[in-house]
Amino acid sequence: MKKKIPLAWYRCPLCGHKEFEVLYVNPAAPALVSPQLLAWDVVTSVCTHCGLVQSNPRPRPQLAAKIYGQLQTAVDPNELAGEPPKLTGQALAIRKEQADYLASIPEINAGAAVLDIGCNHGFLLHELKLRGFETWGIEPDPILAAKAQSRGLRVITAFYENFRFAPESFDVITAFHVLEHTHDPRAFLKKARNELKQDGLLIVEVPDLSKPNAEKLDDFFNTQHIFHFTPTSLASLLEHIGFEPVETLEMSYYAFRILARKTNRRSRRTHDPDEVERARRIVQSYKAARLRTLTRISEIIAQTMNGLKPSESIAIWGAGKHTYELLRLTPLAQHKRFVFVDSSPQTQRHGFMGFAVLDPSELPRMSPELVVISSYAFQDEIALRLRDMGFADDRILKLYDEVKTYDGM
Repeated sequence: MKKKIPLAWYRCPLCGHKEFEVLYVNPAAPALVSPQLLAWDVVTSVCTHCGLVQSNPRPRPQLAAKIYGQLQTAVDPNELAGEPPKLTGQALAIRKEQADYLASIPEINAGAAVLDIGCNHGFLLHELKLRGFETWGIEPDPILAAKAQSRGLRVITAFYENFRFAPESFDVITAFHVLEHTHDPRAFLKKARNELKQDGLLIVEVPDLSKPNAEKLDDFFNTQHIFHFTPTSLASLLEHIGFEPVETLEMSYYAFRILARKTNRRSRRTHDPDEVERARRIVQSYKAARLRTLTRISEIIAQTMNGLKPSESIAIWGAGKHTYELLRLTPLAQHKRFVFVDSSPQTQRHGFMGFAVLDPSELPRMSPELVVISSYAFQDEIALRLRDMGFADDRILKLYDEVKTYDGM
């Protein structure tokens, strides 16, 4: 049963104002689909004073802890076995690039103390340790934190906001794709500044609102991301708190990175009507692009279903939020014979929306007429596994021509 989630308005963390303009609504967006459906209308608004885009009104922050307690890790336990962690493809390349980037910064000396916030299973910490850094990590997911700890990495199981390090503990703090999830990014960054040494460095990377990914079924404006930054709005927030942006890098996967130095100077300017207007244009353009994507995927599904008999079965590989969206936004739900598979043992135990979820190894035995890959980040890896199982390309439906994502861990 769908539970009603109360939403509340909050002041803008950048400028403190409380006047907002609603730009976009993602109705009944899923936060969880297993073991129960948890969804609400994601309302994306812009602060009409400074231009910071955010989910407002939104659920109370206590809900985040509840969701984390129920979220299943997206990582196959087999992928976490051994030393070092077994990552492949873009996920591997990204973690190595992050470590190389940090090591290339002239101000960072060998043996510097580095804290990685939201360290996941510790692959970046492992790479930094190999390069001679003293590393600490903090991760709220107990499964991933335990995997990192089992490799001898110093990782604390907690939300960063709830754990206090001693002041001026670190030379460098990193937050890769974390800040957009926080309920109060101002308080988050103030805490990081307090825990950095004098002239310490902060590396923060977030999805780029300037280039929102409208090419996938999952909505850019979703339940997971509360704040949506442009390089301008994030730099303004950093300067307001007491950081000096040193450089900004545009990443290949719809994200940007800012390297900032702790200073004693603070900017007081937050009024930015140009940023407000820019946010309006970005979201308006995104809405048009998303409509094109939904139309394209729906047409692919409809054409494929026209070639199937009602008695022929379809297997859907993936039993999470992407599949929830696939069934509610495209004609796929009109077919009568489905089977769901997913590599997560937890998903197999809980099922999906009342349906049983099987292990993908069962697919050759079931021999469905078609396998729909219901994943953006893992599409190509799943397609390779299906080919290894003996499925021909005409029995595999891929929804995306190109995948650019920070996910894929």
